[in-house]
Amino acid sequence: LTLTPAQIEMYHSAAVKATQAIVEARRSNTRIDPILFGSIGAERGKEETWSGEKSPSTPQEGAHVRQLAREGISNFAFRAFRRPPDEYYINRLMRIYDRAIQEDQSHAEAMNYCLQAVLISPNFLFRIEADRPNESQAYRVDDFELASRLSYLIWSRAPDRELLQLAQEGQLQVRATLLAQIERMLADSRSKSLVSNFFFQWLDLRLLDAHQPSPSEFGEFNEALRDSMRGEVEALLHAIVRDEAPLTAIIDH
Repeated sequence: LTLTPAQIEMYHSAAVKATQAIVEARRSNTRIDPILFGSIGAERGKEETWSGEKSPSTPQEGAHVRQLAREGISNFAFRAFRRPPDEYYINRLMRIYDRAIQEDQSHAEAMNYCLQAVLISPNFLFRIEADRPNESQAYRVDDFELASRLSYLIWSRAPDRELLQLAQEGQLQVRATLLAQIERMLADSRSKSLVSNFFFQWLDLRLLDAHQPSPSEFGEFNEALRDSMRGEVEALLHAIVRDEAPLTAIIDH
């Protein structure tokens, strides 16, 4: 897959809007995203919080803030990339952060640039799996790749914290753990995406919107009936997934 320059510009524009919204929300509520913005004195048992809108007053405080920045960027990239980012990449982002601080920009503004870089990275925009050119036979994907495959199939979204935690611990491919996670994900309301995306594409149900029955033959047909037909099929398919019913239930019902 490739992206055109116009698409890159659109993704960058979206990244700017998203990170600016985070910064604005942080200014009005200091409890939002503490992992990204940090708290001064928290480790010393104080209640003093740091807004990120002014420079640290001491070198020690500055070093502490920089460490918070690194931790926040690493955690953000971990969630965005669906796997731990490498140290080289984080070091590159920290050079962006340091440059912004040297230009007298606030911690929040410096973080903003780093988060934007993460959101336009190919590791975020694409689901990248490691190449294995020396393999001639089928091979197992790693735990993080498996977490992404599961999550995008069942939920049509990135893995949640629990999946990523199990992947990081190397436990996701343990059969009992894997089955338990599949059951958890199917029981979650987000599994409706499996129906609306996978099943609707498989059964060509997406063509329903473009189908126009003959008014003379089906005069009672209207948009409300179309929505009801779609909703009934969607509810049936979701029940099959949720209750582990056989696919022949599609015919029987």
